[in-house]
Amino acid sequence: KDVGIVQTGTTPPTKDRSNYGDYIPFVKPAHFRQDGSINHGDSMLSESGLSKGRLFEAHSVLMVCIGATIGKTGFTDVPVSSNQQINALTPSVDYEAKLLYYALISPFVQKQVMVTGKSAQATLPIINKSKWEKLRINLPIDISEQKEIVVILEDLKDQTMQLEAHYQTKLASLDELKKSILQKAFAGELT
Repeated sequence: KDVGIVQTGTTPPTKDRSNYGDYIPFVKPAHFRQDGSINHGDSMLSESGLSKGRLFEAHSVLMVCIGATIGKTGFTDVPVSSNQQINALTPSVDYEAKLLYYALISPFVQKQVMVTGKSAQATLPIINKSKWEKLRINLPIDISEQKEIVVILEDLKDQTMQLEAHYQTKLASLDELKKSILQKAFAGELT
């Protein structure tokens, strides 16, 4: 709560179809991708739906705060709204938004989320807004240093994704080779 505005999403009544349309993305836990991006698909609110929901400004960090995917975190470059399973942090101008995303996916914060979520006397792990906004994060105060760290982390993320794609290609090639060898073996073509 010391680094920006914390909000919890809310779902406009689904019985009123006029709440849904094509005005603003409506984010749910299933929309979070592993790389931190958010793919809302065609899940959208109308203007009247947003008036019954909550607006999270562009450059907000969102986290799933209930259930099996507790701790799943995403970053949005556009304004969105979300359901009540998600909390959002919209940072003040003193903080680099993308660094807050990286801080929230760090083992330091994720461990706090899991411990707090499991300590709730509920069937599913849950962390409410008042507990979520008390999570501790470690950040440099200097905004230029924050921006430098983001550049480094983004570069590492890109390199990691390239390596993963490279190894997925190699695994696919090895799988094809295995199938080819097996086919030859069953056809009696190996000596």
